[in-house]
Amino acid sequence: MPKTAPSSSRRWPVVALSILGLLILAYGWLLAYHVQAVSYFEETPADWQSVTRSECIKWHHRMVYGDLRPESKNHYAPLELSCWQARRLPRQELFTQNSRGQKLRYLRFNHQHKDPQSPIMLYVHGIASSHITGLKFYPVAKRMGFELVMLELSNHGYSDDDGSGAGFGCREADDVISLLKTLKQTDPNRPILLYGSSMGAMTIANASPQLAEFQNQLKAVVLENPQSNLRDILGVYADKLHAPSIHTDLVVWLTGLRAGEDYTSCAPTVRLKQLTYPAWVTISEKDFLVPVWMARKVFEHLPSGYPHVYGQYPYGDHSGIWNGQPKRYEADLKHFWQQSLKFASKRTKTQLAER
Repeated sequence: MPKTAPSSSRRWPVVALSILGLLILAYGWLLAYHVQAVSYFEETPADWQSVTRSECIKWHHRMVYGDLRPESKNHYAPLELSCWQARRLPRQELFTQNSRGQKLRYLRFNHQHKDPQSPIMLYVHGIASSHITGLKFYPVAKRMGFELVMLELSNHGYSDDDGSGAGFGCREADDVISLLKTLKQTDPNRPILLYGSSMGAMTIANASPQLAEFQNQLKAVVLENPQSNLRDILGVYADKLHAPSIHTDLVVWLTGLRAGEDYTSCAPTVRLKQLTYPAWVTISEKDFLVPVWMARKVFEHLPSGYPHVYGQYPYGDHSGIWNGQPKRYEADLKHFWQQSLKFASKRTKTQLAER
């Protein structure tokens, strides 16, 4: 007896399940793609190291060293130092080690004329970058009497790279603490200004609970265009792509799972409540990456009782606020530092009186 073909009513569940399976696989691929894009800042794992070690590429000439003042006719022209000049500055290359056993490269400038009492500006760069982004501050630091020290975060520059990409200031917070411990041994009692930009600012904010132990040296922190938390950062991108909130939440959770971090509890808006130093939060209204509301949100989560300052500037760009109004920014930085030193002195006298 001839076999009868299965009826369409029997075939459609199989077809539907096959389509559903393909959709699930496709969405799983999309999630994996977005998690990798977040972890490596839209780079591939294979390209990550070469990207973080790059120096004087096109965006450095504009975003880092360029003249971004409104009257400038060429934003790629250097405001003060060119990138090539900055690369040739005399430096001392050193290494320390974080608690995970990774070697961390840091560079010292002005070390030839080091004064045992002169302050240190410790600069912490952002994601997918290196010391090259902070070298523009060499002339500023010199004018203000600072020795400039540059940290290259783990998995960045020529520090050890374990292949896991960026940790959005959670893993990297330990890098900052490790270098501060080193400076405590090599340069005891020298005042330190801790300056972080973008993910560097997140790193400093996330290190807040551990920073209290450096009260004898650390006097103030600068958080330049800081992100409030990973969810807020990805939310900005998601809104532009009209992606649903549940997708963004999943990407944040999976990125944290991959990194071994909880990006809900490890976030500037959570950790900054334990900061025990004056903070200067700065943002450019022309920042293409961090919206003004996000920097304001970070500022609003700072603890009371400290002379915190919020600085919103009309010109510049992401990590390039100084480039847009150099004289004003440098004057504001100098004033903030002076006020922070006065606060530290007053706090010390109060603590001594209470003993």
